[in-house]
Amino acid sequence: MHLRLGKAGPVENKLPGGRGWKLVHRLFATALTLLLMLISARLGGEPVPATQPPAPTTPAAPPAVPAEYAKMYQSLSAALDLWQQTLDRQPPVANAQSIFGAHVLAANGNRGAQLLQPMTLPMVDLTLDRLKQLGVGGVTISISFPLLNEDQPQSADYLRFYETVGEHVRARGLYFTVEQHIAFSDTPFSTVKFDYRQLPFADFITAFHHMARLIIEHVKPDALTLLSEPDTFVKLTGYQQARDPAGAARMIERVVQGLDRSHTKIGAGCGAWLRNAPEFDRAFAAGPVDYLSLHIYPIGPGVFTLCRQIADIARAAGKPVILDEAWLSKTEART
Repeated sequence: MHLRLGKAGPVENKLPGGRGWKLVHRLFATALTLLLMLISARLGGEPVPATQPPAPTTPAAPPAVPAEYAKMYQSLSAALDLWQQTLDRQPPVANAQSIFGAHVLAANGNRGAQLLQPMTLPMVDLTLDRLKQLGVGGVTISISFPLLNEDQPQSADYLRFYETVGEHVRARGLYFTVEQHIAFSDTPFSTVKFDYRQLPFADFITAFHHMARLIIEHVKPDALTLLSEPDTFVKLTGYQQARDPAGAARMIERVVQGLDRSHTKIGAGCGAWLRNAPEFDRAFAAGPVDYLSLHIYPIGPGVFTLCRQIADIARAAGKPVILDEAWLSKTEART
């Protein structure tokens, strides 16, 4: 596994009753004493005697899960416990290394014209700084087609924006992945408008190839995912050519053909919710990609089984996996 989303840090010093909590109590009591002494001195009175910090209290039990979510909670918890037990029985993978990462949502291409507002880049910088402080080692940004197409309004402005974002990511020493996504046009998830019925598939391949070239040359990511959800791609565009594994793999081959990758790795994959996800990934792994992309949600025993199969396919092909997207989607676990 090469890049995973999210990172859980040590929590023992953050919980009430831990060493960190006691230290906070002592520091707070000391600061309070100094403040009271200062107030007393400014009022002309005697210093207020120091008081002992209150003894740490036992943290209260977490509130009960609301009844309407109890079934969902039990389903998700059982799925995670089962997967943890499965992992515990697996031998460790030799030389396995992971870079934990997160998405920079402020730079998501589905925001369209909002990306060009004055406050967007400061939001991106703040996100990068906070992720860096948390110990995150990599970030993912989605750049939506057709924002960089030269026939689109303000395409040059979008390119400059993402070029700047790339510079800011690299300045912080973060591993940089770009998802070259299709905009969620005409849905509540995007303000970008585009009618794919007016763009023949062959012309789309040419435009998508051009966009990939611009991203590699100007944004300069470490990794560029060209297709990560074939089913979503077909629904949004109507291009049936990518509906089956062989067709999706041919599409990637056509986009990659003649592309100067420079230092950028190229990848493709699918979501673990697809029952035939391993078939897609076998087709991708046999082609010109450098890694397999994977999206995980919702969770469940069936999804975890597919993830293991995909990991085995990648390992057999000598290629890493980049987990572009993963989230504990608040829906009942699938079987």
